Amino acid sequence: MCQPDAVSTAVSAPPVCVLGLGLIGGSLLRAAVAAGREAWGYNRSSGAVDAAVADGFDASTDLPAVLRRAAASDALVVLAVPMPAVDAV
Repeated sequence: MCQPDAVSTAVSAPPVCVLGLGLIGGSLLRAAVAAGREAWGYNRSSGAVDAAVADGFDASTDLPAVLRRAAASDALVVLAVPMPAVDAV
């Protein structure tokens, strides 16, 4: 039988870095921010980035800079790009 262990009530909430700001990635970025998480995103096309920024979200088309920031802050990185684009990202 499994025995319960004491679990810390302190929840680790690393920042979230979303790569791909389409329907799923954009929704994830918005949900993370709404939940109080530090979050930012990347998208190859400036249209999605411009829309996110206009809505008050932190987004960029500069993938190397976004990844450096994610590494520096030990962020959870989410790939939210179409399957054919995963290798390139």
